[in-house]
Formats: sequence, structure tokens, C-alpha cells
Amino acid sequence: TDDRMSALPAVLAALVNGFSTAPALAEVRVFDGPPYEDVSDLTFITVGASLSGNTQPVLLSQVPTGLRSTADVFDITSGLSVFRGDTDITECRTAADQYFDGIRALLLADHTLGVTGVVSAQLITATFTPQWSVRFGCVVNCGFVIRVQVHTVP
Repeated sequence: TDDRMSALPAVLAALVNGFSTAPALAEVRVFDGPPYEDVSDLTFITVGASLSGNTQPVLLSQVPTGLRSTADVFDITSGLSVFRGDTDITECRTAADQYFDGIRALLLADHTLGVTGVVSAQLITATFTPQWSVRFGCVVNCGFVIRVQVHTVP
């Protein structure tokens, strides 16, 4: 197998497990990849997949870190979608912000994700897009990218 990619499954599993067990995210459904069921009335997180499905989920690059060593850098596209069955967009945005704080807290609590070789895991970008309709209620979609750096020795 390609050693450069060997950390990726463990990193994705650690993110899914961390988000699934975080008390601040207890009401949020977590998917490993894109949702595989109807999510029109769910609050959920996708790990390694954008909410739209149009974004490349994981980008890999390598950076030198010293003599004969490198770091693999994974940019992991993910998303948070917060649904409310009413039209109170302020409450929906507030809930999205609270859940997003739970995501941030998880990454700050253990920047290694408990995975051997991980040097850091941090949020690098996030977008918030509120939407609502009288018929369906409101949704706030948050796309975000987690950058994970893994130390490797060739």
C-alpha cells in the first residue's frame, strides 16, 4: 500500500468518531462521507464530503519538514447542515454556531485526533449559508475544511 495514504483512513475514522461522541454534537447525525439516507429534515455533519457533493473531498499535498522527512497534508472537506422546521432563521443560525463551536472544541481538545503521526488538525476555512422557506422551514449550511498534517519519514 501507499504509506502516504495510510494515515487517511485513521484520520477520517477519528473525525467521525470524535464528532459522533462529542457531547456538544449529541443531536447531530454524523456521516462518514456523503449522506446515505434522506437528510431533508436532519441536522447532520458530513466528514470527507461536501454538502453539495460537488467538491473534491480530500486533497493531499506534501511539504518538507526537515532532513529526509516530510509531512502529508490532508485538506478534508466536510459540512454541517442545521435544519429547523420553522422559519426562525435567527434560532437556526444560533444553533449552527453552537454546533460549529462543538466542532472547533473537538479539534482544539486534541490536535492529534489520537492518531499516530498526526502533528496537527485545524479548521482552515468555513462558510455559513442560511436558507429558509415558509413551506419547509430554515436550514443553515456550513461548509468547512479541516487541515490535517501527518509526519512521515520516507
